[in-house]
Amino acid sequence: MFIMPGISFAKASGFAMPRNIEIRLLRTFVAAVHHGSMAKAATALHLTQGAVSQQIKRLETVLGQHLLERGSYGLNPTVDGARLLRHAEDMLDRNDRFVAEARPGKLDAPVRLGLPGDLIGRYMPAILSSVATTDPDMELSVRSATSPELDTMLRSGELDLAVLEAPERASGSTALISDRLVWVGGSASPVHTRRPLPLSFVSEGCVFRSSVLDALREHHIPWISRFEDGNLEATTAAVAGGLAITVSLESVVPPQLHILPPESGLPALPRFSIHLCRNSGSRSASIDRASEFICRAIEAA
Repeated sequence: MFIMPGISFAKASGFAMPRNIEIRLLRTFVAAVHHGSMAKAATALHLTQGAVSQQIKRLETVLGQHLLERGSYGLNPTVDGARLLRHAEDMLDRNDRFVAEARPGKLDAPVRLGLPGDLIGRYMPAILSSVATTDPDMELSVRSATSPELDTMLRSGELDLAVLEAPERASGSTALISDRLVWVGGSASPVHTRRPLPLSFVSEGCVFRSSVLDALREHHIPWISRFEDGNLEATTAAVAGGLAITVSLESVVPPQLHILPPESGLPALPRFSIHLCRNSGSRSASIDRASEFICRAIEAA
């Protein structure tokens, strides 16, 4: 029997034909669950957010199941999604190990890199460009989270390398660059004059949080948390809409927000460093090369 390419049959000759699931759809689904956001999954996979959404819908159509739902802290798997996740992670691991073994000269596993969400837009393109130009065969697996979360992943062996933000005085390694932490608000409303001061951090684990609260306590400025959902895009929208103010490194302030000037009445904030940390147990030539590429890319960006 001849079957046209791209056409599948649910049944033939009285028996059910198996359904084939594309590995890339599973990879997109797993990334969306791990990052809790279509946008963050798109960044990690080097896709558009629309492409990620389409691939998730295609997977749901193939399986006939609803796989993701939005919760208070981002995307969560449904009951069917949680069941699929266990199998998908196993299938991806088997696929990646087989491909690594089968391809000549590809002995190293992908380099697992952690990068804070607020730094992705500025530094990820430079890092990828450096890798593609200098070592196009290198594979990077990128995770996005807060600096404290990435530090925990690094120490537990989930990451090989992590770009971390830390107050300059607390940084335990040589800084790649130093940047100023600034107060940031929307353009429409003088939210910074309200008391208690409405603040929005991306999450409770935000690396800037303790420095900001220390500065407010020192200057006897009361504050209240208005929006924390773990999503950088949602936090930016909340601040742009006048719900609260936030803080950011000066070099990565979102374009729709603006830096509040010194005369705004808010205390000065400390400088932060951006540095690259390595899991002491991760050793490979690829990790060594990736460290060099990442340092050069961040310093030159």
